[in-house]
Amino acid sequence: QWPRGAAVHLGCSALLWRLCTAFVSEARVAILRDPSEMSSPAAATNAAPPVAAETSPAAPPKLTAALSSSAASTAAHASTTEPWEDDVRGYVFEQRLETGEAHKAAGNEHFRRGEWNLALRRYRRALFHAGFDESQMFDLMDRHREMAHAVQIPVKLNLVACILKHRELGIPIAPIRDDDGDVEIDPLDYCEALIAEALKCEPKCAKAYFRRGQLLIERGDLVSANEALLQAEKLQGSASGGIRDALLKVRQLQREERWREKEMFSGVIQPVSDYKAAQAAEERRRKMLNPFLKAYDILMLPLRWLLAIAAYLANYLRGVGLMGASTTTTHESEDSTIRPHQH
Repeated sequence: QWPRGAAVHLGCSALLWRLCTAFVSEARVAILRDPSEMSSPAAATNAAPPVAAETSPAAPPKLTAALSSSAASTAAHASTTEPWEDDVRGYVFEQRLETGEAHKAAGNEHFRRGEWNLALRRYRRALFHAGFDESQMFDLMDRHREMAHAVQIPVKLNLVACILKHRELGIPIAPIRDDDGDVEIDPLDYCEALIAEALKCEPKCAKAYFRRGQLLIERGDLVSANEALLQAEKLQGSASGGIRDALLKVRQLQREERWREKEMFSGVIQPVSDYKAAQAAEERRRKMLNPFLKAYDILMLPLRWLLAIAAYLANYLRGVGLMGASTTTTHESEDSTIRPHQH
């Protein structure tokens, strides 16, 4: 009975192993799609098939006018929404990463040209394609998780830089909606969340600490900004131009803040500061008395010498007197000791 049971057990183990291997292989090319993106079969059936480009005959005038008005409305819509903002998110893991990388590259180009609004929208679209929720990231293998982080982290940090550029230039930016579109988030709070996500994926990311320093400067927390920038410099090994400029900006802002506090507590509120007035009066009195004090020291110098010589002589004479008195007392005691033996 034992060989037969062992064979059955080995067969079940092999079947289970094949099922696990098939599941892992399917997970590598898993179809990662949100429930909100699930389209009904009817919608897919009703979708119009693509029409091949053909040379059509000339349209009637009324039809031409209708087409012109439609084109005008489409152009007006394109002025607010670009065609790439309506693209559909793919279902294959590698395809989503490639699309996100393409949007990131386009956003970088817009950023270099100074097209801040388009860069912001490109980075948001890159996160739409290359972003996955926590459950999806948990199901990924380590290699695929690293591939996702390699696209997501630069996009998030570039998005933070773009939002801070809007703030620096005074360009108004509307509150950012979350992924569900229900909650509006302050742009700076959104930046803080993106930096926290980047540091969670890569705790030793120098660029993330640099962006956090820039964000804290914008918020006015100069102490924490200085700490974040120093941490970025430590992780990078050497201060780059951006980190050095940010540190200099922090120190300049700290000096201005100290100057404002000094002015506030030393006379800006009062017409004339009592402390400054008293300090100036004391300085004038010291300058007026300084020549007299020097003359007094010069005139009293010989007298001090005479007093010192007199004190020295007095001490010397006192010592000589004490010595003579002690000698006389010694002779008297010797005489009193010798006299009884003269009988």
